[in-house]
Amino acid sequence: ASEAQKCMENLLYSLKAEEVIESVKEALNDKSPLVKAKVCVWIEFALLPKIEAAAAKAVGEEVGPILVKLMDDAVGEVRESALSCFGALLKVAGPDSALEKLTLELNAQKQDKVLSLIHICRCRRLLTCRSRCSP
Repeated sequence: ASEAQKCMENLLYSLKAEEVIESVKEALNDKSPLVKAKVCVWIEFALLPKIEAAAAKAVGEEVGPILVKLMDDAVGEVRESALSCFGALLKVAGPDSALEKLTLELNAQKQDKVLSLIHICRCRRLLTCRSRCSP
């Protein structure tokens, strides 16, 4: 890994969800579709892997309603990123979270998409775990 990548990873691991949540919410409500989509991707691939279920539940309570709103965005990339992020958050937060309640409010098509994303997320984690554990 490059020196810059190592620095970015160190910065990421020094951040706590509660320290960045207000900035994340602000970015999710940005006018730019690209900003909204990239923040969803950042939550999913940078923030979620390093937090526990309790922190994911807290993040879900804060950003879940915004993600549901983004699932109806006019821009396809924003819709897909929001769905994927929502599914990843739900996977980490687990049952009895605010996200689970929000899932019940989604139409059947979105519920199916979220459930399929949770399955994909589980498969990715298993593959990652296997690659780390393989001799």
